[in-house]
Amino acid sequence: MDLSKIPKFVIWGAIAVFIVSILITLYSIISYKITKPYQNYFEVECVYSNETSIIILTAKKDIDNITIHDFEKTNYCNIENLKSGSMDACKIQNKLIGNQALVRIYYSFDNESYSAIITCKISERKSIFDIFRR
Repeated sequence: MDLSKIPKFVIWGAIAVFIVSILITLYSIISYKITKPYQNYFEVECVYSNETSIIILTAKKDIDNITIHDFEKTNYCNIENLKSGSMDACKIQNKLIGNQALVRIYYSFDNESYSAIITCKISERKSIFDIFRR
C-alpha cells in the first residue's frame, strides 16, 4: 500500500481522532479513580467504633429511598428522602472485614437505582483514658 496516495489531511485527521480518543479514555479513568460516582449525589462521613458505624449523608441533589446496610446485609437503616443541601444520619451494627469497616448505600435518583460501598474511618477506644490522649 502506497501511503503517498492518501491525502495528508486524512492521515492527520486519523491521527487527531486517535489522540483525542486516548485523551478522553485517560480522562474518564482518572476522573473515576479520583471522584467516585456517588459523590455527584452526596457526601458521606462514616465512623466505625465498637462494632457500630455512624453514617452521615449530605445531599448534593435530591435523592430518594436511601438504605444503608452493613456489608453482609444483616443490619440496615432507611432514610426515605434527602433534599439537596440537607443532612441525615443513621447507625448500624457491623463488623470489621479484614481490617476495614464497610457499608453499602443504596439510593435512587430520577427513578434510577444506584449503590455504593463505603469504607468507614475506624475510631477504636479501648479505655476511658484514650479520650484524653487525643
